[in-house]
Amino acid sequence: SLIGILSWRIRSPDERRHMWVRHIIPRTPAQWGLWLAASAAAGVSEETTYRGVLVVLLSSATASFAVGALLSAGVFALVHYPQGTKSVALVFAIALVLQAVVSVTGALYVAMVVHALYDMLAGVRAARRFADVDPVAA
Repeated sequence: SLIGILSWRIRSPDERRHMWVRHIIPRTPAQWGLWLAASAAAGVSEETTYRGVLVVLLSSATASFAVGALLSAGVFALVHYPQGTKSVALVFAIALVLQAVVSVTGALYVAMVVHALYDMLAGVRAARRFADVDPVAA
């Protein structure tokens, strides 16, 4: 509605982020099942895309793994911009840590699992913080 759109524009970035989080957090057992599936899918797809493919392409294009990893982390952070500007720096740091995990272990699946678990736990944290929902009891 027009009123919803206008009220969205007059809120602060933090208020908009809180509204967004309250809207997407799972509340029912079925929603939690979807959240866990989406978290697993994000872990697999995003790690494949950013730590598996993009970093290789950018490293080849720039002739530098370090530059490729930084650019890949930057793109990863930017696509998470809808989570809020405060999140972009955190996501950038997480991307670098996940790239280090892949580099040290030589295995992309380790980063996939870490990413999926992080997203799952973020849902639990958000549910407790913003919705007064006990995710364990749901």
